[in-house]
Amino acid sequence: PTASCSVARTASSWSLHDAVGSNGVVVWDGDDFEEHSFTRVLDKFLKSSCTPGVAFFYRELKDSFVSSWVDRAQCYAGGVHLVLLDRPEWVAGGESGWLRLGREALRLSGGRRIVAIGGGGTAADEATACAQLDEGKVRWTVFRVPRAGDPNDFGSLVERVESEAWSHVELRGYSAIR
Repeated sequence: PTASCSVARTASSWSLHDAVGSNGVVVWDGDDFEEHSFTRVLDKFLKSSCTPGVAFFYRELKDSFVSSWVDRAQCYAGGVHLVLLDRPEWVAGGESGWLRLGREALRLSGGRRIVAIGGGGTAADEATACAQLDEGKVRWTVFRVPRAGDPNDFGSLVERVESEAWSHVELRGYSAIR
């Protein structure tokens, strides 16, 4: 991104822009775009910033990612990069495969700061793994964002943050992006 990059930001997206910072990079697990998913907020964020996006995904699912994001990514000033990983046979399915993908993304990117927009069970497992394995070196900021289908459902990650005493996680409120 260049210093001359200029985009319009809605007032409700400022806190997310502040959390990522001017030199930040958005990394995610390659989830397809869905109106009822955190990816709706990710899409609006990438459209309103010069922040580059990096998606980690399993090689055999590349076509799914490309078909979901190719048209949207053309609107992102910072662009999107796709890192494809081979899925080991021992994680052929289930939630453990997604946890492994998240841990690999963290290891390969060298990230020490995670900004989560809500989050489901896998994100909660990733935060738990960071608490247990990373000795507090990885800091999390979790935005309390409801899922689009249910304004009272903030996801498993928020539930875990509210019920457990994690010193590496900060929970923040968030104004909905519409």
